[in-house]
Amino acid sequence: MHKDEFYTITLEGSSEKVEKIPPRGSAEYIPPAKATQTIIHPKPIVFTEQRLENRNFAIRETQPIKQKTFSSLPQQYKDKTHEKTEHIPFKSYWPCFEYMSEAQMNWYFYLRTQLKNDEYTETDLSYIFVYIYEILNQINITDPNDGFKMLISVWKNYRTTHPSLDRYLVEWAVDYINYYYCDPKAAFELLEKEGLFLLLPTDVLFAHYLDNDMPLTIELIARFSDYKFANSEFVKSENGGLFLDNLSGLVNAVRAHMNSQIAGSFEKMDSLKPNIQKRIPFQRALFDNPNNKRLDGYPRFEQHAPLRLLITSLIKEFENQLRILLKHKGRLKYPMQLTDEILSICKACAKSSASCMQKVEITIDRDKLLALLNDSDEVRQRLLEGNFDYGPEPEAQAAPTHLKNSSVLITSANPCRDYGLSSNAKSQDSQPPKYNLLPNLSVTQQNILTFLPNNGGSSTGSDLTAAFPGVFIGVEIDGINDIALETISDLLVGFEDDLWYIMEEYINDL
Repeated sequence: MHKDEFYTITLEGSSEKVEKIPPRGSAEYIPPAKATQTIIHPKPIVFTEQRLENRNFAIRETQPIKQKTFSSLPQQYKDKTHEKTEHIPFKSYWPCFEYMSEAQMNWYFYLRTQLKNDEYTETDLSYIFVYIYEILNQINITDPNDGFKMLISVWKNYRTTHPSLDRYLVEWAVDYINYYYCDPKAAFELLEKEGLFLLLPTDVLFAHYLDNDMPLTIELIARFSDYKFANSEFVKSENGGLFLDNLSGLVNAVRAHMNSQIAGSFEKMDSLKPNIQKRIPFQRALFDNPNNKRLDGYPRFEQHAPLRLLITSLIKEFENQLRILLKHKGRLKYPMQLTDEILSICKACAKSSASCMQKVEITIDRDKLLALLNDSDEVRQRLLEGNFDYGPEPEAQAAPTHLKNSSVLITSANPCRDYGLSSNAKSQDSQPPKYNLLPNLSVTQQNILTFLPNNGGSSTGSDLTAAFPGVFIGVEIDGINDIALETISDLLVGFEDDLWYIMEEYINDL
């Protein structure tokens, strides 16, 4: 291209029109200030339960909104209210005001007023996420402690009908305490009162118990055991109540003994590496963080192998001692050799437990506790794998019976980024999402989905542009996600920190 040549470029959708401006000196030449670019934005797609349809919305940006950005619109609408109005379905993987119609916004303003008055009206998950984003960004909130109460209240009251809230709020609640310097004692007391405390990530819980010198509960102990004692034939037998009722006492007795000899020896603090990596607050939320503030990470207690070996061995030895005393067949092999002093504590605790069998009524509902532990382990595993199946109908995908009103331990792990959409990762016939999905994609879109996994699952926009010259990458990926929402009810490609990436729960399928 000659330095004196100019072009007008008009983009509409995924096509472009290029017109050459006459060269300098020609009769037709009109001196331009500079080359111009006119972009005609398409209307955004509105997601309803029945179908995708176009509505008269605010203009959609062609560049994706980053997860850190919430925009200035919430401040504009912070005092808006509305009388009771018709509920308009709203589902979006970027739930924010920009993607709401006027009718949807009216419903939201009515809903928000209801929520602030402790009236929890049935509504779509995307509306709830917009409300949560307002809390996280302190919209119309002067005291962060009040905002925390609002956050916990909406979590508690909607988690049964919208179980996916657990996946996000287990971490966002902790981030909120740390980011806004809330009173941790009051915050944890509120979480306990509302039955949400034991839903927090393991490392957060364990640090809290250590800092306050609190006895470890059986639910927390179970998370450090590689032996799933809830499935043990002995624990499920008529004598299993002795094990469940006294396990916590044994572990805490051993902990007190070891730490009295050498401080921190039970937790194996001498070999535990501190987690010095800073964390981005409110990951996978639309959140403004203008100063790029980072939060300190918690020590990785749950994955600390020496601590897990010790607790697993204690549990197995305690069960062995009860099996011997009660003449139950079979013995368990445990992974590490315990000291004579610790073995003596295990034997004494087992003997004391067995001697009380006829004298004291068992205080733990064994069947209920076993069901809670099994449900917790199942939920946790699904979260770790990133395939928590939340279908579009809340009634059909409600929390397991034992989890609805219980403080069962669930770890947040690495939640997928669905921004308020149900993430029913697999179809009812259990086929991988690519089989539902790929025939609906263009050749270019399929090639992009091939390129990303072959490059480690993520890529910068410039690398993608170089790999696919002449292709509008953002437009194509928007198209991929629109089709993914139709076919698998989830987002397939995410954008964060200037990287396009395949959602980790789907990368193996691709």
